[in-house]
Amino acid sequence: MSTTIAPQRLRAIREALPALVHAAYMNTGTAGPLPEPAADALQDAFAGQVARGRIGHTAFEEAHATASATRAELARLLATEPDRLALMHHSTDGLNAAALGLRWQPGDVVVITDLEHAAVQLVAGALRLRGVEVRVVRLAAACGGRGEQPTPGASEGEPAAVDPELAAALVAAQLRDGRARAVFLSHISYATGAELPLRAIAEAVHATGAAMVVDGAQGAGALAVRPADLGADFYTVSGQKWLCGPEGTGALWVAPGWEERLQPGAVGYYGATRMDTEGYYLPAPGARRLEVGTTFGPALAGWTASLRWLRGIGWEAIWARTYDLAERARTALLGVRGVELLTPPQHAGLVSFRIVGHTGEQVAARLGDKGFAVRSIPGWNAVRSSLGFFLEEAEVDRLVTAVQTLAGENA
Repeated sequence: MSTTIAPQRLRAIREALPALVHAAYMNTGTAGPLPEPAADALQDAFAGQVARGRIGHTAFEEAHATASATRAELARLLATEPDRLALMHHSTDGLNAAALGLRWQPGDVVVITDLEHAAVQLVAGALRLRGVEVRVVRLAAACGGRGEQPTPGASEGEPAAVDPELAAALVAAQLRDGRARAVFLSHISYATGAELPLRAIAEAVHATGAAMVVDGAQGAGALAVRPADLGADFYTVSGQKWLCGPEGTGALWVAPGWEERLQPGAVGYYGATRMDTEGYYLPAPGARRLEVGTTFGPALAGWTASLRWLRGIGWEAIWARTYDLAERARTALLGVRGVELLTPPQHAGLVSFRIVGHTGEQVAARLGDKGFAVRSIPGWNAVRSSLGFFLEEAEVDRLVTAVQTLAGENA
């Protein structure tokens, strides 16, 4: 499979993404641009619901077929089986399903890291309300070396490389007393763009019998993801980001055997295959038992169309170009005086930075005025750019020039 996208092919890809005409679209990490095939599929499915109604056996069969098609595409992408996947409304939905399904006992511990999105922090907070102790691993030290606060004394220079051995040791230190039931962490840090060394960390986690729950919101679609090979027990997927699907789409991958060890925190019709009036029920096979209620069929139809469109472009080419564009921006920003780069060499699509003398919100707003769709990272005083495969090199170079201009104002 080719790992390059020819200029003519790139033009055709960009024409299928109408949102690109309005700005340099560099916020896929929040929501990717919707391709026309996805919009067409979503609109056709919704028009069918309006015209024919949403009841009757044909409507039910169509909904089942749509969900099955979505699972099949995701399974192909993640190199897994469809029954390993539960369809969710977003990545946070998957985190909650895993967290609430684990059998927590008094004295249990949940471990998270200092690189996590609010989704993981909130799930940990909900567990704290249930009496679970929350521990935070200062993992930024092993994944680029730059945390939420600016680095004292120096802003320029290459962030440190991700150190798998140190990362595993830092996590293991929080697991030594054997009280941790689960570790929640990101595949790709939403804040810095660092790719966390999941395999090394998984070895430390599994040595204690704890579960490793991975927030894959910034992973699937940005780089090759095979949850089983990463050592994950649970891996969440966001449909709206790098997979260019509608909001309200996502999934949770569950390692074989784990679904039977869970005590579901929420149940619903779609997660059961048989039930009776006395409260007995037979869970659906595989990860599907974690699905609770009706999903919006048109959104799934749109997401499936996006996945097929992306597969048609070629996943290997998408992943390679995503990395190359991010590395182009990252390398160029290293040479800009007054810029503190947060993204280490191990990354996938996200490049984050600070400009001395400016808040992240100010920089994001200024860049927005110049035609760059980027975002600030609350609490980090940083700006994050998402370098999707559909961008042109010239757009990346213009971003670097704009950042250099802003940084020069304080020189």
